[in-house]
Amino acid sequence: MKRSIASVKDLADYFNVAIQQRASNTIVAGQYVARKVSIVSLFMQTTKGRDKICCLIQYLADLYEACIKFSNIPEIQAASSDMFSKKIASRIRESMKNGRKIFKFLKFFDSIRCLSNIHSKNKPKYYKITTSIMHICNFFYYIMDHIIWGINIGVLNEIVSLKAKSTIKGYKDSFSLAKALLKLLKSFFDYKIIYDKEMELVKEIKEIPDKLIYEDTIAVQCANSLINSRQKRRIKQLNFIVTSLRIVMLLRRLKLFGLNKKISKIFYSCSGLTITFINIMVQLINNNDLINQKLEKNDKEKDKDKEKKLARVNSFIPQNHQLKKVKSELERVLGEDSENEGD
Repeated sequence: MKRSIASVKDLADYFNVAIQQRASNTIVAGQYVARKVSIVSLFMQTTKGRDKICCLIQYLADLYEACIKFSNIPEIQAASSDMFSKKIASRIRESMKNGRKIFKFLKFFDSIRCLSNIHSKNKPKYYKITTSIMHICNFFYYIMDHIIWGINIGVLNEIVSLKAKSTIKGYKDSFSLAKALLKLLKSFFDYKIIYDKEMELVKEIKEIPDKLIYEDTIAVQCANSLINSRQKRRIKQLNFIVTSLRIVMLLRRLKLFGLNKKISKIFYSCSGLTITFINIMVQLINNNDLINQKLEKNDKEKDKDKEKKLARVNSFIPQNHQLKKVKSELERVLGEDSENEGD
């Protein structure tokens, strides 16, 4: 009988522990999901984030249409012109393409702001010159893009002819190509600056003697700076790949070096998808860092609130002690007065 009671008790304890562990795991999983949702929500709150999602849909539709158009399967080739899904993909592509122009509306003001702020940065002259020219090209790119958008929606049809539209589109792509080339050069400069700083940090870490380190020591600070520097350098490498692919796409679009014949539409769409995926990934990484900073800030604020509450409680304790003393003293005095009156 004792064995059965003991086994039931052990089983109950086991279930209690299992329930507690499952509850804690559920809380951890919920916090993880909430954090990821916050990262995506922060991404979707920005104009750039929504633009990237529309761009992703656009290139997916473009890739689907290109795969149907250039398919080697006889059945698809025969029915490609009348395929309903191809028409839907084409409509989605055009819709996303025109819709994305809304997110770029008056974006040239950002170029003006960047031009005004570039000279205040502590950067080499060649870096400032390259960045300034890049922002100038970006400014004219957005101006041309706005003109094309005005033609597409019918606002500038009476002013600009259809022949001029193709010319303006060529100018827009040319400014975009110039911007991409300068951005590639700027990425190289950024990479070099980050790499030089990284080498300096490595040198500092090597000079630190081998001994037990603590949280606030220089070694920990150097190690954290080195990790952040390497993360930035990897992001610059991704930006280098993105810019290189964009240059290839623009060269094909401008029909330079015969790339419009050498590069297929499928490769063009895949390049656009790759660029968009990398941009989204980089943006989500940046959002993750922002979320971490916010969480750290919230934790610090909570710790400060706890310290304030503890300080208040600690200040109340001596006050209560003094009040008790005063109360006892009053009771004693009142007691003596009552005795004197009785006498």
